[in-house]
Amino acid sequence: MPLKATWLGPKDLERVTDIRLRCYGGGPADRPKFLLKSKFDRSVDGDVLVLSDDTGDVATATSLSMTCNVRGTPLPCQGVAWVGTVRSHRRRRVDGRGLASRVMDALAEKAKERGQPVGMLAPFRVSFYEAFGYGVMERQNTWTIPLAILPEDDTGGFAEYRESDFDACVASRQRQFDATHGDVATPAHSLKCWLANLADVGFRMVDRQGDRIASQFTLGTEVIDGRTIAVVNKPFYDSPAALRRMLAMLGTLRDQYAAARITVPIDIPLNWWLRERQVPHRTVDHPAAHCQAITRMQARVIDVPTFVSALRPAAGISGLINVGAEKTIYRIEIADGRASAAVTTSPADVQTDDATWAAIAFGDLRPDMAETMGRLKVERPMAVSLLTDLTAGRLPYCHEYF
Repeated sequence: MPLKATWLGPKDLERVTDIRLRCYGGGPADRPKFLLKSKFDRSVDGDVLVLSDDTGDVATATSLSMTCNVRGTPLPCQGVAWVGTVRSHRRRRVDGRGLASRVMDALAEKAKERGQPVGMLAPFRVSFYEAFGYGVMERQNTWTIPLAILPEDDTGGFAEYRESDFDACVASRQRQFDATHGDVATPAHSLKCWLANLADVGFRMVDRQGDRIASQFTLGTEVIDGRTIAVVNKPFYDSPAALRRMLAMLGTLRDQYAAARITVPIDIPLNWWLRERQVPHRTVDHPAAHCQAITRMQARVIDVPTFVSALRPAAGISGLINVGAEKTIYRIEIADGRASAAVTTSPADVQTDDATWAAIAFGDLRPDMAETMGRLKVERPMAVSLLTDLTAGRLPYCHEYF
């Protein structure tokens, strides 16, 4: 029997819950947990893909309509979530193709239908999605910091979250989104989902500065090797000063916690705010921070011309470059602080695969480094410097998760 694709949504909550449970759950006892997660999902009708055969529902994925910030330009973005196949059908081929390929093809078509030039996801395994053109585009640092070395600052604005803070929290998160690159917006309905999902994790804290909220986070707790850790969940902050005050607020909790754990973009040198700036390379006897670098988000550039037009090369840079991404070559023109792209039949100046191109285009992987590592084939050396100028800027980072 051929596969049938159906697009569902919240009105199909029970069916959506059941297919997700069969893909990811440990057993029937997990159903209430999956039902709750699906209830607080941010999907709307038409977002949830289900593939079915003569045995029933066998694969699923969710296509969320989101907004991504690309160098200050908001672009429609597809947020990919809940990709899965039931245990009985994994690595099974239908008409010569795997179910995963069928799912990812359907997602790509949905993104094109909705005019979404970018797709983003948080993978369970990066190599799996690289085959579909998704490249790693974000790195982050998870810091575990003894409270004794956190900075001191004015923490008088901190209080527990009240429902009356909601609109100010949405506005604060929007300010953070506007100032970033590679971030995905958190509109009101998404923040409501986060508040619901984090309700049992800990206390939601806000930093009131006059009539605005400067930062917000949920304070959770973990015990590791007998030490109680203050865990910062979903730290939203609209300025470096707000982030510093957040750290100072955590430092006031030293009678309850031994350390705090917080995740921030890799290009924020958090240790420069600490009383002990050392991140030790060996065992030390004094309090010092520990930092773990990790990757998380992957992205796919679905519509290259639209994405390139959102980039903002520095004024004074001009030139032409032919970029080959997988099987397509794009002629990119840079002039007057703008860039444009169109498909061309001319030879490529540089050639790479879609996953590497996504990392380069977002600015996470420098073109010269990609060449050095054998990820970028260069036919015209001057093209590398021009591509570097086009993609230069702040490193991408996504404060959202889906």
